[in-house]
Amino acid sequence: MLCPDNQKYARSRNGQNILSEKYRNAKTMAAVLLRSQSRGRSYAVPCALTLQFHVPDNRQRDCGNHLKLLSDALEQSGVVANDTLFHDIRILRSGLSRETPGVLVEVTPL
Repeated sequence: MLCPDNQKYARSRNGQNILSEKYRNAKTMAAVLLRSQSRGRSYAVPCALTLQFHVPDNRQRDCGNHLKLLSDALEQSGVVANDTLFHDIRILRSGLSRETPGVLVEVTPL
């Protein structure tokens, strides 16, 4: 599943970020999925984050807009102690996958 991007679901009012219910639910669901696939790993050291997007069609997408939700979900899930620990971030559009679109998330300690 591709997560919603923060451009559509996060707004700022009076200098304060406001997340929509849909965005908060997506972040929680992503955190649950990430935690279930983390094999109990948790990092409190600088890490590299690689996101490989497999998109369902050839529409133009700004995959970077998904970074905030995924980095927050990794923190919420306990995979990383704080999302500021990502010192090397790579975002790759890995190709077309009509049957199973989604994102492969890889966290590697530096």
